[in-house]
Amino acid sequence: MAYLGPDGSFSFEAANIFRRHFGQVSVNMTPMKSATQIFDAMNRDEVDFAVVALENTVEGFVGETTDLLLKYDTVQIFDMLWLPVRFDAVQLQPGTPKTISAHPHALKQCRNFIESEQVIEVPALSNSAAATNLSGTDLALVPHGTHYFGHLNVYKELVQDYDNAATQFMLLFNASRADLFLPDLRSEHNLWVVIPDTERQGCLFEILAVINERRINITTLYSRPIKGMENIYSFYLTLDCTKAESDECMREVSELGVKTVFLGGWS
Repeated sequence: MAYLGPDGSFSFEAANIFRRHFGQVSVNMTPMKSATQIFDAMNRDEVDFAVVALENTVEGFVGETTDLLLKYDTVQIFDMLWLPVRFDAVQLQPGTPKTISAHPHALKQCRNFIESEQVIEVPALSNSAAATNLSGTDLALVPHGTHYFGHLNVYKELVQDYDNAATQFMLLFNASRADLFLPDLRSEHNLWVVIPDTERQGCLFEILAVINERRINITTLYSRPIKGMENIYSFYLTLDCTKAESDECMREVSELGVKTVFLGGWS
């Protein structure tokens, strides 16, 4: 199972929770440097399962992740979980810090602390990578209370802007591998992406009208620009219904002249 590493990241915590699906089946844990590397590895059949962040209650959807889900059609969602996200600021040596390093999303979630300390932001591929590469009195953001960085000094605990922040993580699987061990999981939420061919007035209204006629609840609706195309957007929708119901609904939506792609489902 691939995840954004090194060990000690929020992705690592989520991966350990997802391991419950596999019971006594042995699962290899493979840390990787970026979401792009994870999806590439799955596309090359180097890993069968992976954990990637999809959404944060403070910063919203992770654009890189939604783009990668659309790019790699063999990678699908099998399950989701929400993980509380709280941060501690740590350093290798006690002293006055000049910089703070973390994943860009983490830096945005600790804006008040960063401004109060007047430190320079240094983006990192992950929070655990930032902590691993610390030197001097520089700061890094790590999950609150983690024991993976016990050799570091806690500069300040709970530095996040919002105490109730959480991140939604996906358990992904390689849909091209029919031989994979997958426990039976009834799909109650289904993520689709709808891609209009051209800019057309009222297109989104027509799509939503079809879903409304079937009395299907939409949990999330998120738009992303189609790269390199002016005024053309893809729409990510989570439909709260069975997989069969979402299939039939999206079949009718496709008759509007738009492309529909199933990205996965979970309970």
